[in-house]
Amino acid sequence: MNQSEKMVKIAIVSGKGGVGKTSFCGAIASILAEQKNALIAVDCDVDAPNLALLFSMKEQQTEDIIVRATEKARLLPDQCTGCKACIDEKYCTFGALSWDISSQRPLIDPFSCEGCGACSVLCRNEAFMIDQVESGHIFYSRTTEGFPLVFGETIIGASTSGKLVRDVKEFAVTNAHDSRFMIIDGPPGIGCPVIATISDVDYVVVMMEPFPTAFHDASRLIEVINRFNLPFGIVINRCDAWSEGRKNILDFIKANDYTHLGDIPIDLSIPRSIVNMQSIIAYSPDCVASRSIRTIYQNLMEEIDLLR
Repeated sequence: MNQSEKMVKIAIVSGKGGVGKTSFCGAIASILAEQKNALIAVDCDVDAPNLALLFSMKEQQTEDIIVRATEKARLLPDQCTGCKACIDEKYCTFGALSWDISSQRPLIDPFSCEGCGACSVLCRNEAFMIDQVESGHIFYSRTTEGFPLVFGETIIGASTSGKLVRDVKEFAVTNAHDSRFMIIDGPPGIGCPVIATISDVDYVVVMMEPFPTAFHDASRLIEVINRFNLPFGIVINRCDAWSEGRKNILDFIKANDYTHLGDIPIDLSIPRSIVNMQSIIAYSPDCVASRSIRTIYQNLMEEIDLLR
């Protein structure tokens, strides 16, 4: 890739958790680093970030950015007359308002409050204000393999993980410098964090397993990806766990003319690599899983080349 080409963003996602998405993401990042490609890794699974667990960090949390993407209501006691209209007229449909008998003032449950602003609009005495509050953190570190790693972490009770994903990606782009690849470990499912993850990427890798639940959830995820008209390829992890399930996936791929990037067989080296806090490529470069992932990597790079 020459210097005039833009950074390629590759998101790795799954319909459900536990199908090997993070392990695969770490392996692809290791191969890119091994081949002297400039890259930045990003963990957008902000509700449960764990990509950093696969890499011993040179500079743990060299930067910690506080993100204020959540809005919550706040009572202004001096403005409140104790009329109780907010309770009697049910200003809050989320049940975040209750009445404090001792103070004769409403109480706001911050975990239930969605920051919708209804109370601030409906209160005749303007006794409520909507504030931006701390909702998460963005961390920037550098791995022992030489490339930077950015990850976000949602604060417990915050409800804006989709917005935090957006902020994590923007921070990563700003700090990508000369990176030619951005490898994104996305969250599982089909919710807002997933949509924020894939919204502007160049290619999506969908991790699947040959089991009914994983197949069903990945199928729903693919429907979302298709809504964005994004190119994607499918990787079947633990492909030899159930032959009939693998056949069902292959039939699904063929029937819809999707791209099958390859398979990863069961290999006990993978859980051992996780225990040792290494990607499978770094831990056991010649094991069955590593060889399979290298083949998938070649197929992925060919797909990326076709997009140019």
